Amino acid sequence: MTGPADLSDDELVAHALAVHLLAGDDREVYDGCVAELQHRGTAGIRDRATDLLGDARPQARALGADVLGRLGEADGSPFASTSVPRLLALLGGGEADPLVIDSTAAALGFLGDEAALEPLLALVDHPSFRVRGSVARALPSLVGEGAVLDARDPVLRALLELTTDPDAEVRNWATFGLGSRLAADGPEVRAALQARLLDGDDDTHAEALIGLVRRDVPGLVSAIQADLEAEAVGRLAVEAAREAADPALRPALEGLVGWWDVDVDLLEAALVACAPDART
Repeated sequence: MTGPADLSDDELVAHALAVHLLAGDDREVYDGCVAELQHRGTAGIRDRATDLLGDARPQARALGADVLGRLGEADGSPFASTSVPRLLALLGGGEADPLVIDSTAAALGFLGDEAALEPLLALVDHPSFRVRGSVARALPSLVGEGAVLDARDPVLRALLELTTDPDAEVRNWATFGLGSRLAADGPEVRAALQARLLDGDDDTHAEALIGLVRRDVPGLVSAIQADLEAEAVGRLAVEAAREAADPALRPALEGLVGWWDVDVDLLEAALVACAPDART
């Protein structure tokens, strides 16, 4: 069977574009083509993707942005300096299609250039939940992982707002960014994370729990234990236990041994972290 690696650059572009143009929902095929182009990471692919940004078809413009976002990433993103200005020009040139704006925002997040901050902050209230989700995902990358932000910082304000978004995926990305990707702390940050503990989306709830654990907020063991003893135990629940490193959680973790195979290495790490002598 022919796979992405067997196709030429032009065939990959044509195949990915066909999925978009036909309103296909085969995201796996599209992502596979884009990933192969990014892996090849040549100047020729950069030029082809850049040309697509000027295409009349929004699907083609989105494809160009998708490719540029992680082009040659394994080699240090060698085309970032030329890609960022073109992506910013696309946003600043009156682009109105949500598909293109979403892909462009995501690409700028992957490239991590702070020049994209102002344009992305302007999209926090965009009508498309996909665009808002890409903004929530991108913002921490633009200020740097582990950044400590002032309470008035616009990135922090934006993420706080997005944790209350109507869309669960947006809330999840914003809560993850606020809780784990930034080191910002304070009453507002903690209150925002506390509020997400009651979120109906399991991932958002778990990301809030992890964020609070990382800030040494007391009284979280019972919530983590409840997640570990639930009928369906997600990866993030075990990650929260590892972060908490509390021996009181070890029995619940031991109850997962033998059947929970989502991430066996993570489970082992959590068991070690929660061992009675782990902190000595």
